[in-house]
Amino acid sequence: MKNGDSTGIVLTFSETVTGLSADDITVTNDTGEVTLGTLSGSGTAWTLSLLSVGKEGNVLVSVADFGTYDVMTPSQTVAVYKDTRTQVSFTAEQTGGTSGKADSTGIVLTFSENVTGLSAGDITITDGTGEVTKGTLAGSGTKWTLALSSVEKEGNVTVEVADFGMFDVTTPSQTVAVYKDTRTKVGFTAAQTGGTSGKANSTGIVLTFSQDVTGLSAGDITVTNGTGEVTLGTLAGSGTAWTLALSSVGKEGNVSVSVVDFGTFDVTTLSQTVTVFKDTRTQVNFTAAQTGGTSGIANSTGIVLTFSEDVTGLSASDITITDGTGKVTKGTLSGSGTAWTLSLVSVGKEGNVTVKVADFGTFDVTTPSQTVAVYKDTRTPVNFTAAQTGGTSGKADSTGIVLTFSEDVTGLSADDITVTNGTGDYARDTFGKRNNMDALAFKRGKRGERNR
Repeated sequence: MKNGDSTGIVLTFSETVTGLSADDITVTNDTGEVTLGTLSGSGTAWTLSLLSVGKEGNVLVSVADFGTYDVMTPSQTVAVYKDTRTQVSFTAEQTGGTSGKADSTGIVLTFSENVTGLSAGDITITDGTGEVTKGTLAGSGTKWTLALSSVEKEGNVTVEVADFGMFDVTTPSQTVAVYKDTRTKVGFTAAQTGGTSGKANSTGIVLTFSQDVTGLSAGDITVTNGTGEVTLGTLAGSGTAWTLALSSVGKEGNVSVSVVDFGTFDVTTLSQTVTVFKDTRTQVNFTAAQTGGTSGIANSTGIVLTFSEDVTGLSASDITITDGTGKVTKGTLSGSGTAWTLSLVSVGKEGNVTVKVADFGTFDVTTPSQTVAVYKDTRTPVNFTAAQTGGTSGKADSTGIVLTFSEDVTGLSADDITVTNGTGDYARDTFGKRNNMDALAFKRGKRGERNR
């Protein structure tokens, strides 16, 4: 029998009776149809059970005289009822949730057959270890979903569906586990580090989170090439600041950075666009050497820079000279291609200086620095006058040339003196010194004057 079928016919007597049996009662089907069961009761109230109701309608009930009783009522018309609703059962389960990571978004009811007319008011959710707030109902056929406005607490709730419309719900209740996202929500920003457009490769992507995080790994981070192209390296960091190293930058431009949920953290930022930079300059190296100088004898006049390939756009300001044991004052720059000369205004001291060339124009200078020995003329400047001695024009040969220096000198030899014949001829004999006067003697017998 169904829940709504008539279950029996109740006989109420005018006074207490005994000895009544089911055989004493006749039920005649009329517009209704029933199958009789057993009799129970006592006193004035007796019930003849109905095994089934075949059809809703009227039946005729008569009781024959029994025992010491004379039944005066000839018969009674009784309306019997039949439950014409469809019996359905259901199962219930949460949807949309993952324990500790995502809130359940609804409870899905699956009926044993298609149903209509179900409303949210027919469904009761009783909090247990879990706590929820129910929302609206949607669905059709066998599948219906009761949305959950919120999940306050993860755990079990009890779901009941009352009889509705033409349906008799036979499932008493269902226990459903609902889930709550207990992770900490964090956002992040992303930016390149270490790079300058056209001049230096980006070395990493810095992720800055809205609060301290732990458990982040390189596998949680996705970098998608766009106009820019990179190769990822390792991840390092802690707290709010993490850096994903870049092994290389294939192309300057934009990449997209996204971070999936990780550990106990729910990442709310979808993705970030990051501009990465590439060093597009030509790498060159250089050597440096002094020019124009000889140790102790002549000042260096410049420093010659020789590059590994032709360069353009080099200026004196790109070149730094740091004094060491030597000291110089730099001047102007000239040159082209691979050879450039930085003039030296003066050499203050002979010794070593350090020459460094900064990156310039479209060139990346890979040579850190060069040590250059510069030279200084450390000699004492002197001048001299020269005059013959011992001779008289037309009468006596000159016997020498007297050199008079502006100050005392040492180390002078005849080989240091050159006498070039002009209108007169001579033959050199000896060389001597007297204070600051040096004399070059002529051999006797030589003609000292040609034009008389």
